Amino acid sequence: METTCNITDWIERIKTMKNFRELDESFIEQLVRQALALASDEKEILSSIKTAIQDATNRFRAMEGSYREMIAELDDSPDRGLTAADHELFAADLLRRHEASKERIPFIRRYYKEIFGLLPPIGSILDLGCGLNPVAITFMPVSPQVHYTAVDLSLDLVDFINDFFRLAGISGIAIQSNLLNGIPDIEADLTLVQKTLPLLDRVEKDAARRLFDAVRSPNAVVSFKTTKKRAKAGDSRDFIAEYESLLAASSWETVKLVYPNEIVFVLKR
Repeated sequence: METTCNITDWIERIKTMKNFRELDESFIEQLVRQALALASDEKEILSSIKTAIQDATNRFRAMEGSYREMIAELDDSPDRGLTAADHELFAADLLRRHEASKERIPFIRRYYKEIFGLLPPIGSILDLGCGLNPVAITFMPVSPQVHYTAVDLSLDLVDFINDFFRLAGISGIAIQSNLLNGIPDIEADLTLVQKTLPLLDRVEKDAARRLFDAVRSPNAVVSFKTTKKRAKAGDSRDFIAEYESLLAASSWETVKLVYPNEIVFVLKR
C-alpha cells in the first residue's frame, strides 16, 4: 500500500534528475502514484516513471543545449537595429532546436498563413503545451498588439518564453501548468493545441477528450504529428481518427489541413 512518505520520497528523487527537475510537481506526483499502483519493485517503479515522462515531454524538449543555456543566449543577443528578416532568422534558429517546431520550418510561412487565413482577426492566443511554438509568432500574420499566453509543464521552458517575449517586445506571458489538471482559466480568441493531445492520453486515459471539452475560446487550432515510422508496441491508437470522430459529434465548424508531417484542424464556433 502506498504511503504519503513513499510518494514524497519518489517525487524528490525524480526532481533531482536531469530534465525532470523543471517539471510541474503535480505532474510528477501523478506519474509516481500510477507507478506505485502497478509495481512494487524499485527498478520497475523508476523505469515506469522515467518512460512516462520521456513519452510526455522529452521527445519535445530542446535538442541542443538546455533552455537555461538558451535564456543566456537571448540575454546576449542584440535587441536593437534588427530588421524583420533578422527576427525571422533568429526565430528559425531557435525553432530548429525543438523537434516539434523543427519539423514545421520548411513550410512554416505557408502553415501559419493558411491557418490564420481561415480565422477572424485574433487579439489573444492561449497556447497549451506550447513548447517553442510562441517563438513562431514572428511568422504569424497577427496584429503587433496580440496578447499571447503560453502554457507548458517545464519551468525552464516557461522562463525561456518569458525572456523571449521581453526581448521581442511581445505582449505575452508564459506560465507553468499541468494540463492533466485542466486548462488555466484564461480567456482568449484562439486556443492552440499543437501535437499535444496524444501525449496527454498516453499519461492518463481520456485526458485529451477532457481538454478538448474544456476549450472555451471561439476559435481553436489542434494538430497531430504524422509519421511513417512503425508505432511501438502498445502505441497503435489512431488518434487522428478518434479526434475526427469527436469533432463530428461536436458543434465546431472544422477545416482540415494536411502538411508533410502534420495534420491540422482549424475550428470555429
